[in-house]
Amino acid sequence: MYCQLSDWYGITRKQVEDNGGRTLFLQHTSLEDALRSCFPDFDWQTSRFQEEGSTPRGYWNDDKAKRRLLDKIGRQLGVKTVCWIIHFKITSPTFTVDRLVLNS
Repeated sequence: MYCQLSDWYGITRKQVEDNGGRTLFLQHTSLEDALRSCFPDFDWQTSRFQEEGSTPRGYWNDDKAKRRLLDKIGRQLGVKTVCWIIHFKITSPTFTVDRLVLNS
């Protein structure tokens, strides 16, 4: 039994088509697109959709999508702090900096 919008993440396009929803995809390129159109206020997460085992074409070209996934995996694995090491070298008559460490 489905009780909330997030239950749609477990449904594939093929399931919708096989249950009478084929014409829905004449107007929408994916199940995600149709759901976003019908329920624009819900915080849909593209990576959770089951589009025959893959995310929509071009999804991983977006750096924000990659960051969302890495943040999610990090939370699941217990990563609390990311330490970024930026390597660069500044040389002047008064000082030299070889690297900068930032914690976020």
